[in-house]
Amino acid sequence: MTRHRHRALGSRMTLAYPATMDRVASLRRDVRERVVKRLRRATALVLLPDTRVTLLALSEIVRRNAGAAPATGGDCDLTRFELQVFSQNGEDGVIAEILQRIGTGARYFVEFGVGGGVEANCAMLADVFGWHGLFIEGEPRLAGQLTRKYAANASVTTRHAMVSPENIEALFAEASVPPEPDVLSIDIDGADYYIWQAIERYRARLVVIEYNSSIDLTRPLVQPSDAEAWDETDYYGASLAALEALGARKGYRLVHTELTGNNAFFVRKDLCASFAALPDVRRRASNFSLRGLSHLRDPHGRRYVDLGADVPRDELRLEGLDVEGGGFVHSVSDLDRRQIGAGASAEGALLDRAEANLAEHRSH
Repeated sequence: MTRHRHRALGSRMTLAYPATMDRVASLRRDVRERVVKRLRRATALVLLPDTRVTLLALSEIVRRNAGAAPATGGDCDLTRFELQVFSQNGEDGVIAEILQRIGTGARYFVEFGVGGGVEANCAMLADVFGWHGLFIEGEPRLAGQLTRKYAANASVTTRHAMVSPENIEALFAEASVPPEPDVLSIDIDGADYYIWQAIERYRARLVVIEYNSSIDLTRPLVQPSDAEAWDETDYYGASLAALEALGARKGYRLVHTELTGNNAFFVRKDLCASFAALPDVRRRASNFSLRGLSHLRDPHGRRYVDLGADVPRDELRLEGLDVEGGGFVHSVSDLDRRQIGAGASAEGALLDRAEANLAEHRSH
């Protein structure tokens, strides 16, 4: 009886063995990926020079060679002004120079995806220059740190909230954000494009927004609006071209991308007289830590919504949904282009069509 029971048990174990081994292999891959990530981060910390030191050297070289190029003016590239105090990279210096050129209004900023306020694009405005502003953070622990940091600063409002296209303007209204804040900084590693798109009642003078510099800078690509939270791979956000097109529709123009390829700077068109012509603005690919680094490659090969795609309808199972091989594609037919009304730009029509496809996708 015991032998039969052991035989039966062995049979069940044999049947379960392949599934068990698959699970073990999956766990090993997961552990290996985590170890590789940590090793890369540790290596970067040990081997790479401090970005702040590099930018200080850049500033000093510019100072010593001030006569070689104009310090200000419409043809001046903003790279020489990159400096890091509280920002992740050279954003502090660029923001200061842009504000110097366009002037200030209410001296008010808004930034979300700010973490604990230790490394932020608007921290210098709040901490050094005494500006009023709103910081929003969604992660509870970091939001608590942010609140503690500014507990004694009556000029700064902090909020713990997960920002979305649906709630962003309500959060602004609740915090009494003025209609024209001086600086709006967006960095949430995902739906940045959709949130900027949703902001209609507030027109910041300067918008600083993260772009995905690991994908084609010239194609208007954006992750699907219902994409999952960022998993620390290179699958996130929107391409620079997508943000340029959106900015143009909203009345903004690109004036700079910083050296590491993280953030793009957009100024309202009515304030753009003192910046380089649009074709002369440098568009930068991934150069994290100023060493050409980028995020880990997306292992799943997920696709982006192509806002400028012209995909034949018969290649899609359902327009805007899965195509062969997975992913999302949104088509804009030649007919759609011919239907562009008088005075409307082709760029705007393409985006209108893509937005309609996104809405149709969400409704299904």
